[in-house]
Amino acid sequence: MQHTIATVMSGKGVGSGHAIIHFSINPAPANTGIRVLRTDISPVEIFNSNKVLESSEWLNTREFNLLSIKPLIAVLRIFGIDNSIIEVNGNELPNMNNCAELYVFLVRSSGKRQQHVPRKNIKLLQPIVVSDRGKWIRLLPSSRFRIACMNSSFQKTFPAYNFGTMVEFSKTLFVTEICRARRMSEIKKQWDLLGSENLPELTLKNKKQKLINEINDREIFQSVGDIAILGINWCIDYVSFNADDELRKKLIINLIDNASLYFSKHCDDEVDFQQNEIFSEPKTLVSAC
Repeated sequence: MQHTIATVMSGKGVGSGHAIIHFSINPAPANTGIRVLRTDISPVEIFNSNKVLESSEWLNTREFNLLSIKPLIAVLRIFGIDNSIIEVNGNELPNMNNCAELYVFLVRSSGKRQQHVPRKNIKLLQPIVVSDRGKWIRLLPSSRFRIACMNSSFQKTFPAYNFGTMVEFSKTLFVTEICRARRMSEIKKQWDLLGSENLPELTLKNKKQKLINEINDREIFQSVGDIAILGINWCIDYVSFNADDELRKKLIINLIDNASLYFSKHCDDEVDFQQNEIFSEPKTLVSAC
């Protein structure tokens, strides 16, 4: 069944231009989908989950930073929210270090309300691969939501480590770890600060390992955001190598432009993370050289 949030939740934060941005997450009737409205220049619809697979033109908007909505869309989808109207008075949602922890707090505080209308389920029918200059992303139909990410590009900044992680996704994993992952610039800043601290060797090693794990969580978060913004069923294996924002956009455009080939639509309940609370320990493939 479809759900919306139980109460209006509001917040504010700093945007990339250091302006204070106000936003609200509002309940919405069944079949509304998740909509993002910019209210400071008269109500302009920036995103509508019901129209995502109709055309990829919405990705070309210059009125809004679309990357900024992925954390909130991911949180709403993971908590089983099908219908909500998000209002924001700027050209982006607050970046809040690009992590989703505040959105998790707001949605959990609100709770959700069942709407007694069957959920529209969109399933991936066949594998898809997008690639560019040695980078690639592969999506495969599955009975679960599993993610495997490898990224050798981080070795330029962190040369003593190899990067990769494999997880079987759960809401508990998202809430306790993944949603807290910060953007790379903040992680790098913390890494550089460690070099100026006089710490015991074991303490320094543990702190560095924690930051490396956060980078891996960041990669998982990006993968979750791709699936969330498309609004498709979570029963997918998502595998990537050196994926970046441009390649992720290419994946989304490819899927949208060939939606009839890759997707089937029917009314059914998908993987429900509300019921699947088993913690799945990430099998981190990170090791110091």
